[in-house]
Amino acid sequence: MRKRQKAMLYGAGVPDKETMKTAPQVGIASVWWEGNPCKYRHRLTRAIHAVLEFGQIVKRAVEKQGML
Repeated sequence: MRKRQKAMLYGAGVPDKETMKTAPQVGIASVWWEGNPCKYRHRLTRAIHAVLEFGQIVKRAVEKQGML
């Protein structure tokens, strides 16, 4: 695995290669990427904001169960 690939996994919260192979993988889809530095929340419509909030609620619930 290349350094940039390891850096991406580390940034995504995967501590090592073994964890990537053995830990369950959970994907949470939303209309926005949390890591985007160019989020303009003040421009979001109420509907989009509601979907983003729902995605965050789901993420917190998954984290609480130890699945993320």
